[in-house]
Amino acid sequence: MTLAETIYRRTLNLPEHAAREVLDFVEFLEFRYGVSGNAPLPSDTENWLERVWGACPEFPDRPAQPPLDEVEVL
Repeated sequence: MTLAETIYRRTLNLPEHAAREVLDFVEFLEFRYGVSGNAPLPSDTENWLERVWGACPEFPDRPAQPPLDEVEVL
């Protein structure tokens, strides 16, 4: 179990007002250390895209990427 999972499990038993206090403290730490808690991790985004590509007619198909040796350098 990771540290984040341990913290999550421990907060499940807290009353609502105490859980809000924990969230406020986490947001303070994110601000203090310049970390954004809202940004998805790259692996999360990639996993999500893998699941939805082709699953919905309105969702665009996977973009084709040319081989790197054919890409124009900026």
